[in-house]
Amino acid sequence: MNNLCTLYSSERIEKRLLELINKKFSNSDIKINKTSNSQIFNFSKKKGLFKGKTNFQISTRFRDSIALELDQSDLSKNLQGIKGFISQIPSAPPIGIKNLNTIIDSVISETAILCSENDSVELFELVEIISTEKECILFCQSDSFVGKGNFPHFLSKELHLLLDVNGNSEIYPSTGPLVDLEEQEGTEIFPDQIERKRKNIEFISSLGIPTINHLPFVESENEVELRNSKEIASRAVILAITNLVAFSNISEQEAKGIISKYSLDQYVTPDEIDFLNNPTEKLKNQMSWKCEAIWTLCWALGIVENLGQANVLADLNNIDSDSYPISQGVDPNDFIKKEHLIRSKKEILDQNDLYYRLNWACVNERLKGNELTDVHPGVVYERQYALNWLVNYMDQEWDEVTCDT
Repeated sequence: MNNLCTLYSSERIEKRLLELINKKFSNSDIKINKTSNSQIFNFSKKKGLFKGKTNFQISTRFRDSIALELDQSDLSKNLQGIKGFISQIPSAPPIGIKNLNTIIDSVISETAILCSENDSVELFELVEIISTEKECILFCQSDSFVGKGNFPHFLSKELHLLLDVNGNSEIYPSTGPLVDLEEQEGTEIFPDQIERKRKNIEFISSLGIPTINHLPFVESENEVELRNSKEIASRAVILAITNLVAFSNISEQEAKGIISKYSLDQYVTPDEIDFLNNPTEKLKNQMSWKCEAIWTLCWALGIVENLGQANVLADLNNIDSDSYPISQGVDPNDFIKKEHLIRSKKEILDQNDLYYRLNWACVNERLKGNELTDVHPGVVYERQYALNWLVNYMDQEWDEVTCDT
């Protein structure tokens, strides 16, 4: 089916969607699939005698109304990727980027509209109504009958062009390129950046995954300042402790006891403190994904031989117990103080660039209403998160790391 558009709203809209589907497609047999945070509506409309039918699918998912940066749901990760995508649009009006990102921060529901045909009056009317009532913004694919133009773009609730991928807008005045051209031309690009980008694009393309040439370079080996051995090891230790709580192997009280006994408080982040104070099942699920971060940090420390494929979940059982950040009855400070042989800047930047481009591909597919199968989006995101921290991306601390695409 064709992905016509995706709606983003600061409200839950599934109840109103069902009302409108029943009203606009009154004779349809609607099949509804529900999970705890999503609903999918499948229905069809007969086109006439011997003419078959038009099939429709409207899928909506939602998240809790908490700050985007504190939410580790799949929808939240997608929204953060969209913010990065918006920020990379060439020549986009700065005020447009700022306002769109502010809107994205408040989004709690995402609704993909799919249709087997290229046109549907009833579906267009449904989109118009729900967009206005629920103050949605829309992301439309090229040449969608809902949208405006030959390029992917965002629309306002009134279906006016907010911004397309070329920086055009009916709402925000153009102010020229976001980066001054003279400044851009004066930025030094090193040979290692060019070669790294070329190799990773070639590799990603060999997997049959769409990529683009105009994503920026990651930093050069001449510029980057990696985290040191103590920073990486201490981060791995705390993640290993919270990971035990995430999988209910120890209680939060036991974890706090370990942290207190070995004076590890200085290494625990505010988000991790909140988790240990109230480890809900939802937070445990989110924290369980940090297996990928532990795996990546152990790789950076030379403990894990290679990161492996991006479609395979990390198995921490494959790390030798004598080399793991924490062991029963062993002071974690021994691991922290050890002078680990950190991988080279080249090795870490090669992976940083690769996962940056893979995450762009994952976000790009989600914007189209698809999901990559050659890589696991969760694995890609969590590894890029750890790699961005390793290279001091934008000088962000662990809780603040962003995975811009």
